[in-house]
Parts: sequence; C-alpha cells; structure tokens
Amino acid sequence: MSMDLFEDRIHVASLIRVLEAAWNRFDAKSYAACFAEDADFVHKDGERASGRAAIEAAHQQMFDTIYKGSVIAYRIDAIDRAGVQTLSIGLFQSLRYSADNGWAVLHGRPTLMIGSDRGLWRLISMETGKRALSTSPA
Repeated sequence: MSMDLFEDRIHVASLIRVLEAAWNRFDAKSYAACFAEDADFVHKDGERASGRAAIEAAHQQMFDTIYKGSVIAYRIDAIDRAGVQTLSIGLFQSLRYSADNGWAVLHGRPTLMIGSDRGLWRLISMETGKRALSTSPA
C-alpha cells in the first residue's frame, strides 16, 4: 500500500465504485468480493455478518427483500491511515429504497477499514449502524 494519500484516495475511490456498482446490480457475490475473506459487516440495525460468505448471504437476503430495487450512492468523506497497510474510510451514503408509503432515502455515514489482502485492496470491516443521519421521503 502506498504511503501517498493521493494515490491511496484513487485506489479507495475505485474500490468504493465497485462496491456501489455491485449493490446497484443487486450482485451479492460481487459486493462480497470487495471484502477480505475474514471481514466483518455490521448492518444499520446492528446485525453482524462475519466472513465473506456470510456477507454475501446477508446482502443477497437484503437484495431480495427490504432493499429490492434500491439504489445506493457513496461519497468519500475522509481517509485516514490506521496502520502501514490499513486505512480508515468515512463515507457519506444515500440509499433510496421502497418503503411502506413509497420511496424513502436513508442518509448515513458508514465507516470502513480497508487493507491489503494478498496485494489487493479489500474491506476488512464496514459498519453502517451507528452513523445514520436521517431517513426522508424520496
């Protein structure tokens, strides 16, 4: 991993775009492929998925139910070095999904840790739970 934060930002942006595109295609396998084999994902309601297979299964379930037809957009807020080969990422998130009374938008602040996994940048952890800003009608 580069010591140059500008170069790091380019790699992080690429990883985030892949993650976002996989979500918007409802492709749980590609979404989970962005995570390290032993990664953790904590959903906004506090549920935890540990390991890439569990992350894939949890997202497939979400894509088939509550977030069916949803659209997500991420924007990088902050990148901080958390170690030689680890970065902490703060995002702004906008998630448009079908609610009981039409469409709603969940604005959130996910926190991610990424690191080098056999030379590839992968998510080590992602927490969406404690940083929800608001939910509003779309």
